[in-house]
Amino acid sequence: MPASIAGRLTAWFCASAFALVLVTAFVLYDAVRATVQWTEDQVLEQHLGEIRSLLQTPKPDTAMITHEVREAADEARQVLIRVVANLPDLVLATPDMDKRLPASRFQTPAPGGTPHYETITENGFRFRAHSALVPLKAEGWPKDTVVQVAMDTTLDDMAVDRFRDVLVAVILLSGALCALVGWIIIRRQLSPLRSVIHATASIEHATANERLDTAGLPTELAHLGLEFNHMLDRLEGAYSRLRQYADNVAHELRSPVNRMLLTVEVALSKSRDEASYRDVLENTRDDMLTMAQIVDNLLFLARADSDEVQLQMEPVRLAEEIANVHEFYSALAQEKGIELRIRTDPELVIVGHAMLLRRALSNLLSNALSHTPPGQFIDITAHRDGESVVVAVTDGGDGIEAEDLPYVFDRFFRGDRSRSSSERRLGLGLSITKSIVAMHHGLIAVVSAKGTGSRFSMTFPASTRAHG
Repeated sequence: MPASIAGRLTAWFCASAFALVLVTAFVLYDAVRATVQWTEDQVLEQHLGEIRSLLQTPKPDTAMITHEVREAADEARQVLIRVVANLPDLVLATPDMDKRLPASRFQTPAPGGTPHYETITENGFRFRAHSALVPLKAEGWPKDTVVQVAMDTTLDDMAVDRFRDVLVAVILLSGALCALVGWIIIRRQLSPLRSVIHATASIEHATANERLDTAGLPTELAHLGLEFNHMLDRLEGAYSRLRQYADNVAHELRSPVNRMLLTVEVALSKSRDEASYRDVLENTRDDMLTMAQIVDNLLFLARADSDEVQLQMEPVRLAEEIANVHEFYSALAQEKGIELRIRTDPELVIVGHAMLLRRALSNLLSNALSHTPPGQFIDITAHRDGESVVVAVTDGGDGIEAEDLPYVFDRFFRGDRSRSSSERRLGLGLSITKSIVAMHHGLIAVVSAKGTGSRFSMTFPASTRAHG
């Protein structure tokens, strides 16, 4: 099971904060240790300077040097001093220094070399040590005199070790504090998310009209809440249309069933002649054909949605198909007093399914004839537009209300001002047309306004490669 966001954020916060504390502790420890060591070196340099100044007088005072050596040994930070002339001959030294730190443990200083400080461990004690070559001009003294100074760092080491122990305790405590603080912070920051989860869980079928309250939510969650509300709006609209769709299917099937039932009951109510029974059977057949048409259309749309329709594609001359549809509807248009006008390019050819393309064009033309008043016109055009071919049907009817435009291609949509086709009683024609265009990888669109007529256009790729 994937880890929770809160757990991952807490872990990352803990790890980051703990790493920062750890690095800070190491830097502090190293800085304190370096500072203590630098202080020790300064003390050694101070004592070396005092001995050097006493040795470089015209006549060195051995009593004064001895006093300085013993006084240094009595300080809290015990400093050991040894003055050597031509190693290893001992001249002056702190009492017992030879036992505690032999002269051989010091590095031999180079003439004119840079000062060299070192750490020496002897008999379980640590010393910070330094040796220097002091040139002398006093008579009776060697030309090259070596001065060795060392400091017992026990007190400093204890202080540094204690500081280290404190840092370790702080590091361990900070780890626990980081976990606690991180958990509290992350939990508080994620509390709006829990509110969103609770609110979404409370939305059910009976409360589908409720929406998330995005006021007071963080920016990221506010965007999520708005998108979720938009999704609920779309789902509510889709559910409403689906419910209307189911109601329409039931209504369309119920009407012919009721007519058949009524016709049969009337026929059976008394004995009738052969002609009456034939009339009953013909009416029943018409109703059954209507039901079959509804079922066939619904099956066609279902197969189109699931990509189950396999088409045999071939080159189709649009001018010929438009002429065939025009010839089929010309008598009806003449009867209604509507002028059909054709404007096409005779060379336009697309790859498609001729019968389905005729059906799509017939649906649009039948739809236009149903909503165009006498004395008006209907234009059927086909032209090339770049890499596409556009077939359009434009009428001079009343147009479509703006609120109906998004739904004119929905199944069973039959608003008072909606567009339908030859199957307009069923409200499936434009849906079927849209599916046919989609099978050819095309697009269908409508441009209309109340009182200005409508233009339905089908756009196909110039070299269509549709299903099959």
